[in-house]
Amino acid sequence: MAQRGVRLQIVYQAAHSADAQLVRGLLATRSADYDGDGVPERQENYLRGVLHTVEWRDKQGCVIKRDTYTGGRLSGGEIDHDGDGAPDTARVYDGRGEIRHSEPLSAK
Repeated sequence: MAQRGVRLQIVYQAAHSADAQLVRGLLATRSADYDGDGVPERQENYLRGVLHTVEWRDKQGCVIKRDTYTGGRLSGGEIDHDGDGAPDTARVYDGRGEIRHSEPLSAK
């Protein structure tokens, strides 16, 4: 059975806009275009209405930072410091959202 969704678009100012998609009445995605170029810099993804990942993207749409949430709480993340399109640092967060551990990721 196909999921039906609702898409909302909000334009805050000429250079700022946000989109959100609801599936079965629950938030599924939300994105924001802060510089008005039509490419969202921030993308939020939800599982059953609960925040699961937040991605920050560059002008080409490559993920430069991804935060992962467990039960709606920040639990981990990856960062692409050098801009090569692959994450190079992993982070684990504690229950308050503070960095508990950070380590480099091996090149693939």
